[in-house]
Amino acid sequence: MIRYKAQVHLLDEDPNTPEIRQLPNEIKVCDRVRRLLSERDADGKIPYHPYAKWYGAHWVLVTLADMDYPADDIELILLREQVYALLFSDGRLRSITRHTRDRRTHMCASMEGNAISTTKTTLPAEPSLPAHPVVHDPLSLAHALPRHERKLDKQRTRFC
Repeated sequence: MIRYKAQVHLLDEDPNTPEIRQLPNEIKVCDRVRRLLSERDADGKIPYHPYAKWYGAHWVLVTLADMDYPADDIELILLREQVYALLFSDGRLRSITRHTRDRRTHMCASMEGNAISTTKTTLPAEPSLPAHPVVHDPLSLAHALPRHERKLDKQRTRFC
């Protein structure tokens, strides 16, 4: 993981060279990833609340994305579905409504932001699904922000 990040993100080496292309496969089988995914049950889901700190499906996907986990593991789709079930649940939508005043929502959106980020970085592309502006192009939401908040970085900086 560190070697891939250093070579690609710090040394600007081409991620398409054969040597660099094999490094993400090492990430898939490292001990940390095995431990993160070891809690999955027979159905491929993590049997805890999706937002359970550091071991729920939300945090597992965030950690995998931060590790540059390769975006070809279809088994992670089940974890994404756990996160989406939480984000679009009646309880979450009620919470958003409860924190909305004068058409402005006053609550942290890190769960939603992380869901967008992990969908784009750790999951295989799904060409059969119609494009959803929130999931597939988060920068398209810039027009909805107040003018002073419209500065968006197109490249996300990640730290280990």
